Amino acid sequence: MAKSKIKVEWTKRLSKEPEGVIVGCSKTQETLLPWWWMNFRLHNNLPVTFINFGDLSNPAINWCKRRGNVITLNFKDCFVAKREDIDPSLATQWEQTNSYVWIHRPAWFRKPFALLKSPYRNTLWIDLDCQVRGSLKDLFSDYLEEAEIAMAPEPEKEQQLNRERGHTSPNEIMYNAGVIAFNHGCPLILEWAKRALDQNHLFIGDQQLLVRILHDQNWKIEPLPLWYNWPVSHGFNPEATILHWWGSYKAGLLVHIENLEKYFYINLSLF
Repeated sequence: MAKSKIKVEWTKRLSKEPEGVIVGCSKTQETLLPWWWMNFRLHNNLPVTFINFGDLSNPAINWCKRRGNVITLNFKDCFVAKREDIDPSLATQWEQTNSYVWIHRPAWFRKPFALLKSPYRNTLWIDLDCQVRGSLKDLFSDYLEEAEIAMAPEPEKEQQLNRERGHTSPNEIMYNAGVIAFNHGCPLILEWAKRALDQNHLFIGDQQLLVRILHDQNWKIEPLPLWYNWPVSHGFNPEATILHWWGSYKAGLLVHIENLEKYFYINLSLF
């Protein structure tokens, strides 16, 4: 699909429910859906919309339809630049950072487009590798009443790591996009999607692009407390409302899911 034909706009079809959760789903992570749902539903009854990144299997789509709404991103041709279209030195640097970068980039840069599809006036985006451990009902009223978007800054260790790798400059602040609270119509998300379409060849992922937008245009983000997006790389936090099993820690998550099925007889399959 040509870039000019990809619409960058907010959905006009809003749900009767003013608040809700959206989750982005691709085939590479669809096996996490039952685990994510189990944890979320233990503590919350907010409506959920699943955003199909365009490659979900039929069993996964049917599973999602039984639990919420499904919206599909129809990108026939991926707009994300391939390795051969990126500066060779930059591509090499990205590969040294993440050996799976070329697999993940298409999904990463679909995220801002998924946010634009939210049918809710007030939305909470949660990554599939996030373990919800408590109620999220206060998040909307506490952090979106005076701001249009709220995210948790990365811990200082990750901030420094991104600077050392050249992904961010010393005066830029990295936010983790695994949990995002936002209002429908937020102009920052619209700008994020527009630049994802035209400038993704300059950034390893969606978060690094967002950092540059924030720096260049001085956008305001309401900082979420870290307990709403606690990275498991910092150890277990019993006070965390959301644990984020990001990056290489997904391997530990898969073992955790396997043990739940094996020892506690919990069905965490799509069937």
